[in-house]
Amino acid sequence: MLILRYTILLIWVGLERIDQNLIAAARGLGATGWHVFLRITLPLSAPALATASTISLVWGLGAFVSPYLLGSPQEIMVLVLLLMVIVFSLLQRFVFRKIGWQEAQK
Repeated sequence: MLILRYTILLIWVGLERIDQNLIAAARGLGATGWHVFLRITLPLSAPALATASTISLVWGLGAFVSPYLLGSPQEIMVLVLLLMVIVFSLLQRFVFRKIGWQEAQK
């Protein structure tokens, strides 16, 4: 329940940072509510959604894996460790990737 507060806070802050003039301009050009959500709100809130999802996933795995590893048989422990390595490598590849020198100078 504790992580739910942080997840909601991260998503709320991400939604608050969206420029309301973009939504008003889309409405003025005749976009429906669904189109405004799909074309403006969702893409602009994607970094906040990704961050909240990643933090929730890591927190949840941390809360689940420690007791599971301490109380599980040896065969299942290897499977869980393999799953943790896969998840961490995916997080490192897609979330924690490093910015190149050319991109940092822009």
